[in-house]
Amino acid sequence: MNRIANALFRIDQLTLYRVTLPLRKPWKTAYGVQTGRELIFLHFHEAVSNQSGWAEVAPLRDPFYLPEYTQSTFMLLKRYVTTVIGCDFRSPQALLRTFPAIRGNWFTRAAIDIMGWGAWCLATQTPLYAALGGQRKTVRAGLAFSADTSVETVCSRIHEAQSQNVTRVRLKISPATNIKLLHEVRNQFPALEIQLDANGSFVPDTRGLRQLQAIDELGFQLIEQPFPYRDFVSHAKLQACSKTPVALDESIEAVDDLYTAISLNACRCVVIKPGKVGGLSNALRMIEICREHNLSCWIGGMLESEIGNSVNLALASVLDDTWCHDLNPSLSHFPMILSDPELSILSTPYAGMVPSTRPWIGLDVDEAALAPFIQEEYTIAAHH
Repeated sequence: MNRIANALFRIDQLTLYRVTLPLRKPWKTAYGVQTGRELIFLHFHEAVSNQSGWAEVAPLRDPFYLPEYTQSTFMLLKRYVTTVIGCDFRSPQALLRTFPAIRGNWFTRAAIDIMGWGAWCLATQTPLYAALGGQRKTVRAGLAFSADTSVETVCSRIHEAQSQNVTRVRLKISPATNIKLLHEVRNQFPALEIQLDANGSFVPDTRGLRQLQAIDELGFQLIEQPFPYRDFVSHAKLQACSKTPVALDESIEAVDDLYTAISLNACRCVVIKPGKVGGLSNALRMIEICREHNLSCWIGGMLESEIGNSVNLALASVLDDTWCHDLNPSLSHFPMILSDPELSILSTPYAGMVPSTRPWIGLDVDEAALAPFIQEEYTIAAHH
């Protein structure tokens, strides 16, 4: 970004959309079952380039994952986004500093920050991966699905993933997950990178710790967020006595949370989701901190559309090839293609995706295809 760091950009019009996209299959986690995905899209016009772009944030419909949810984020954006419309900026960080200093509400802040990066990229005609300091390469993509089904179903889905050269699978688990199923999965796929994601569903009591000790013996690559999102101390105690690396997701919203986890030795891995941590600027800072402290990290997803996945892909290109990232092509979770061009996945030499070389994330949205799924919209334009 330094080569054109002083480039000017201005967002002179923005339309916010709250949409609900149907899912191809129900998505089951410890928080419940989703049959549709509520998302927030931002369609902005950048004045210097006279081009439009799209951004996305993906809080959940209900405040079960984190305190924020789609309607609260949409409401805050409507209330405060006027502060950045029609103003000249020279960096995404400058735009974010102009936005009111609301407490928390990291998805709201992420929407503003990601839109700022998009506008800067359009004004300078720069692809996002290059703006972030990433590389034009194939970024490894992993798959995730629920383990709370039959052994046959889980193993069949893993076999299907392997046929597509997927090198990492993440299983969504809970205290109700059958330990025998996990035994069988580990036995059938001894060489595959298999991660477990508990979404904070275990209780750090005698029963919960006994369950996690049994899982620890199975040799999975890691277990993600076993305990509730504010409980750093229980995660630290578990990591101290566990061979399996603990990864934190929900617990890491702000840079301060990352420093807390590091100070307590609460994990060995961190999942960085730009929408959840306040945007790309914070995500880059977290990557730097992880490198400074020899802490592993990868880019996580939130069941986003092609827009959010393209942003995640560009950010993942900043990291090395140690870990797979949560990247999903068109038609992976949703039965429609919204982006032009379609977001596709490569299967050789392994399942992965390549960042676009076009300005910003290199795609547009088929507004006619999107229209049936819009629940609410709000447009604001600069006064001339």
